[in-house]
Amino acid sequence: MTCSSQPVWELLTDLERWPQWWSHVSQVRLLQRAPVGEAGTRAAFTWRSPIGYRFTIDVLNTRRERAADGHCEIEGQSSGDLLGQGLWVLDPVPCSSLAPAVQEVDVTYRYEVELGRRWMRVAAPLLRLVFKWSHFRVMEAGARGMAAQLHCRSSKPKHWTVVQS
Repeated sequence: MTCSSQPVWELLTDLERWPQWWSHVSQVRLLQRAPVGEAGTRAAFTWRSPIGYRFTIDVLNTRRERAADGHCEIEGQSSGDLLGQGLWVLDPVPCSSLAPAVQEVDVTYRYEVELGRRWMRVAAPLLRLVFKWSHFRVMEAGARGMAAQLHCRSSKPKHWTVVQS
């Protein structure tokens, strides 16, 4: 993203506003709010997949860290239709000598997940490529929505991987 990590942090930690900028998030319900600046917030996210099904993930924020250099991490555990652990990492990109005034941040999301719904587990061997395609469309929409909300540019997502067990 062509911005500092601060506005990205603010956008990611304002959970109730996610449906305004991430087209595949249809609803966020706060279940428990932690004190400002602390981990412990729990929210239920209802998502719309590009292929038509909806699913809900309850996420508990387990760690929030912000360093003076702009590096930030937000970690959470999910339950519900997807079970696992996710980590947002915001890493400031060193300024280029050609454009020292341009700030950039590398936004990475890692999510280790198991399918919580029986139909998903049964269908996964046959629909693995469809699920992968759907996941990448959701993440691309999130990156586009984030950039639009922050009035900045986003590079094309890179380093897409799906780890299969």
